[in-house]
Amino acid sequence: MAQVDGNASGATEPVAASSPSPLDFDAFYRAESGRVLAMIAAFTGNRAVAEELTQEAFATAHRKWPKVSGYDQPGIWVRRVAINRAISSFRTRQAESRALERMRNLPARSEAPDLAVDGELWQAIRSLPSKQAQAIVLTYVEDLPPARVAEILGCREGTVKSHLNRARHTLSQRLGQHLPAVKPESESER
Repeated sequence: MAQVDGNASGATEPVAASSPSPLDFDAFYRAESGRVLAMIAAFTGNRAVAEELTQEAFATAHRKWPKVSGYDQPGIWVRRVAINRAISSFRTRQAESRALERMRNLPARSEAPDLAVDGELWQAIRSLPSKQAQAIVLTYVEDLPPARVAEILGCREGTVKSHLNRARHTLSQRLGQHLPAVKPESESER
């Protein structure tokens, strides 16, 4: 800790402790790391996790070494840091486990549409200008109204309808089929 020194007026002022050398930290690490690792391994039951947590605790001590080295027992501080990290790690693993269990209990989602069913259609869609292709996919695959498509594409609803009309016209010429018109919006979709 800092020493106190008197000055000419008789008041006492803290005297900065000399900065510990890296060698001091190295000696501290060699003396303490094995015991901290053993303690955390016993606490977690997993040596790999314990090694990581121990290294993190000592890395924190190294970053704060000028302060930590001034403590009466820096080894206790490192042990507390390692234990806190182990507790946090345990809580994180528990939360992840609960989340995975919830995911397992969710009803199965419907499968994505089989886009390879009509390869010729999708090849023709991919050959359209990008905004037209995006408008087609968002409208017919995602089943979105033109207003929502416009929001996603960052344009006006009229522009989306124009893209859709041009795309349907081009596709009908290429494929010899007529695609359905743009669906009108219902009041609830506005």
